[in-house]
Amino acid sequence: MITGKIGLIASIVGRHFANQKWRCKRQPNGLVISGRRRSHSALAFVLLAIFSLAGLDEGLAQTPPQIIIVSGNNQTGSINAAVSKLLVVSIDCSSIGSGVIPQPCGTVTWSSTEPTDSFAPNPSPTAGSVSAALSSTALNLGSTPGQRTVTATSPILPLGSNSVAFTIAAIAPSITIASGNN
Repeated sequence: MITGKIGLIASIVGRHFANQKWRCKRQPNGLVISGRRRSHSALAFVLLAIFSLAGLDEGLAQTPPQIIIVSGNNQTGSINAAVSKLLVVSIDCSSIGSGVIPQPCGTVTWSSTEPTDSFAPNPSPTAGSVSAALSSTALNLGSTPGQRTVTATSPILPLGSNSVAFTIAAIAPSITIASGNN
């Protein structure tokens, strides 16, 4: 079922041509309108042209914007030191449009549940294509041992799909007396 502006227009035109068998549906490569007869195909062509010119077919076959973890999750490191791997996310902002600054998908802001943790850079830029823009940062663990959650947030994505959470553990170095404690 088609909803929104296209659905409204399709239902109005569909009622007018109720005895005619034609359909309007989404496909991965865009909007497809078809009919059983040649006259239906002509009508489909005209409707598709109207939808395209009006911008009503825009965004139908696009992937929803999202952010996902690429690497760096579930690491363990020492307090007051950087973890061994960068934290890396991928953003698909292809359905947002070309008005994102900076290109391709804005920046990513990093935060931790441990306030003494720090990131370089923060925010971090994105690089690559709008369907797979990568962003990374180095995490320097603060002075508190224990597990923490690091969140990567893209301010251009809709709430609910604009952040991902990494799980990171910080351990305190252990000291062992090798000799001289008699």
